[in-house]
Amino acid sequence: MSRLKLMVVVGITVGVVYYLTTSRYLPWGDGAEFYLAAKNLGIPHPSGYPLFLILARVFLSFAPTPFTLNLLSSGFTIATAILLSLILYHFTSDSIISSALAIFFAFGRVVWLQSIVGEVYSLNMLLLTLLFITLIKSDHPLPIFLYLTGLALTNHLTSLFYIIPAGIYLLSQRSTRAEYLPFLLIPLFLYLYFPIRSRADPIPDTFNPEGLSGLLQLISGRIFHYRTFFFDLNYLIQSFWGFLKAVWWQFLIISPFGIYGLMRIEKRFRGLISFMISIPFCYILFYNIPDKDGYYLPIFLLWLILIGIGMASLLPSSYRKLLILLPVAGFILNFRHCDLSHDSSLEDLTQSIFKTLPDSSIFFSDDFFLYYSMIEKGRDGNIALVLDFYLRFRWYLDQLSAKITIPEEVRPLLRRCDQELRSADRIEYGEISKQYCNLIKREIVTANLKKRPIFTFIYQDGNWPKRWLDLYLETRGLYYRLLREPPQLSDFPLPLPSSNRYRLDYFTNEDARTVVKKFAAAYNRRGIIRTQMGDLKRAVEDFQRSLGYDPKYYQVMGNLGLAYLFQGDTVNCCRWLRRYLESGYEDDKTPLIRGVYKEICR
Repeated sequence: MSRLKLMVVVGITVGVVYYLTTSRYLPWGDGAEFYLAAKNLGIPHPSGYPLFLILARVFLSFAPTPFTLNLLSSGFTIATAILLSLILYHFTSDSIISSALAIFFAFGRVVWLQSIVGEVYSLNMLLLTLLFITLIKSDHPLPIFLYLTGLALTNHLTSLFYIIPAGIYLLSQRSTRAEYLPFLLIPLFLYLYFPIRSRADPIPDTFNPEGLSGLLQLISGRIFHYRTFFFDLNYLIQSFWGFLKAVWWQFLIISPFGIYGLMRIEKRFRGLISFMISIPFCYILFYNIPDKDGYYLPIFLLWLILIGIGMASLLPSSYRKLLILLPVAGFILNFRHCDLSHDSSLEDLTQSIFKTLPDSSIFFSDDFFLYYSMIEKGRDGNIALVLDFYLRFRWYLDQLSAKITIPEEVRPLLRRCDQELRSADRIEYGEISKQYCNLIKREIVTANLKKRPIFTFIYQDGNWPKRWLDLYLETRGLYYRLLREPPQLSDFPLPLPSSNRYRLDYFTNEDARTVVKKFAAAYNRRGIIRTQMGDLKRAVEDFQRSLGYDPKYYQVMGNLGLAYLFQGDTVNCCRWLRRYLESGYEDDKTPLIRGVYKEICR
């Protein structure tokens, strides 16, 4: 197979599958923020990612939809897969190994999921691929390498961890020339995008980087530094276990071939690849963030090259045709998990909240993704949206002051927060930051509560919280109203999507599953309130709707059984109480339910 045919086979195969599975909607993750920032020429969270944003803005000018941004991310990985097949062919001279492994890599669960939403990681991986090709193929690699280095640094700062060993390798092979330095510096001028655009006050305008201080905070990602080099044994074990799971879902059983490939690769590349893998791996292992999969992509790319070399060295030619089964296996095993084409859960959650949110209200969110989705999908009505996490930053409060009252009591809290964070260790830093965000939120709520209705969204609210600090929480289904006095029993509307679209077993994405659980919990909580109000018929309907979303929501089974009991329907009462007791689930109602069942149903 010629190189051209190899590229066509890989490109079409990966391209068709990615097109069919790419998300058509605002995705969970940073995609909602990136879409908003690219569409508005805004400034997202650190380090800003100017290269990705500018490329995204160009593509959005043709079709300004989330699907366009997600397709751009997919396109970066499709290009990576094509180039990866050429790299593998360079080392193995085998078209079957090259095409099969390149497609298999794209169909690995980690790469696939990170590629079909609007994220920066696929571009990061593509730039690494181009850098690696420069090292192994170019006759004049230094200017190209420096230019790609500059581009990579304007996309994701973790690219430093593979640029440094690659640069050392390159400089050890060739002498340096000062006239090549502009090739590195010119791409870095993309960072001037931030102070220029910040003057126009776009949305978002993170850190308001018109001045040098805000610009440095944005580019350096200083607010996340406390998460780096997190030396805690329990976290280290958890982090390493997460990496092993990611390796399994990406490579299945073929990972060990990479060890032999490292032994067989040319000696001049052995140390290079070893350091390009081990340095970022050590950093990521000690980086305390909840979702690291995107950071693994460059490591997995390099390891797949070693897997290809190992297979070419170990497998007889007669067995290599069997490698065609690898991408087939990857597709079959991962398609259900990676098909995000119909997942509109973030947008549906956003719209469901907006349908019942009163005009002129203030809405706090503890979730980044929902916050930016609500800004993007926002309707008229002067609703002020507030992100809890940013409340300890002066630049954010300055932006909020145009929409809501920021009391003077907040200023000393900001100073105290800054003082305590300067001396905090990495474990204390996050807790102190969260504590002061809550205190500042409390002052803002106090200053505005008499003027406007105030609501808050809590992502993790499985236990139905009733208080926040010294305030009361009145459930509105998907969110809560903040009150000074205990709430009175009252009904509320729930215009939620049908359970025909949202059943828990339809989804594998954890955020989408959380949305389904929230829909189920909203109907369960309204059913409890209606039971307490004596509206038993509609309470039963709510409990049944809740079970439509989550058929194994055992707490609802108990509530439904009790509602039937209060209606006098002992047959249905016993049926649902029996299912509750047989589930083995226990909560504070279990003794009551067990007693009722013994008395009435036996």
